[in-house]
Amino acid sequence: MKKVFIGLAVVAVVLGALLWWLGANLDGIVKKVIEDVGTEVTQTSVDVSGVGIKLLDGKASLSGLSVANPPGFSGANIFTLDKIAVEIDIESIGSDPIIINEILVSQPQVFYEMNKEQVSNLDVLKKNVAAYSAPGSSSQGSDKEEPASDKGEEIKLIIRKLRFEGGQLSAVSALAPDKKIEASLPAFQMSNLGQSTGGATSEQIAKQVIDRLVRQAVDAAAKAGVDQLTDELKQKGMEALDEKVGDTLKGLFK
Repeated sequence: MKKVFIGLAVVAVVLGALLWWLGANLDGIVKKVIEDVGTEVTQTSVDVSGVGIKLLDGKASLSGLSVANPPGFSGANIFTLDKIAVEIDIESIGSDPIIINEILVSQPQVFYEMNKEQVSNLDVLKKNVAAYSAPGSSSQGSDKEEPASDKGEEIKLIIRKLRFEGGQLSAVSALAPDKKIEASLPAFQMSNLGQSTGGATSEQIAKQVIDRLVRQAVDAAAKAGVDQLTDELKQKGMEALDEKVGDTLKGLFK
């Protein structure tokens, strides 16, 4: 009997040490998951400055999340998200799916950039996100089933409400690098992510959120006059070309 109690005590100590380690390192674990998943979905580097989790209060916060520009563009980032506040349904912790009541993203910054080939960094990011998903999947919520990994099936999430507010858009073209357009990014909200399928993986939700954010940014850029700027630059380029050709022809007949 004494050996049984000793064995139970050892197990209790080991479990206690494991839980302490998990609690002490949870912020770092979540930070790595966000960076790994984000990088996989966007095919460009995703970084997070800080993560703070208080499970007993059902609260979590992230700061300084950045998504690097795809190769071929001059700016450092395509997105930066200053602050992210998360409210978790405490009763769902430890279950599958975990329910997140609300995520509030404050002061998102979008850096829209058009290269000399008239391809934007948002266009490239959209293609990267689409390439991550299997053919036939929908960016609006019909999440495809993915096989479980060797480590076991991934815990799924349901997000009741996700809000973006206080955003800003900066847009520039390689044809006129000194001319920058600044505009507000309209607030928007997404609801019940993952609910229709009984939960979604972090990769599936990341795809939906990035896809929606990209579409909002493209719409905001168009309303801010990026398309008009591009047309003006093209027209000026054609006028300059016509003038150069005209001068050349005149020189031939002198």
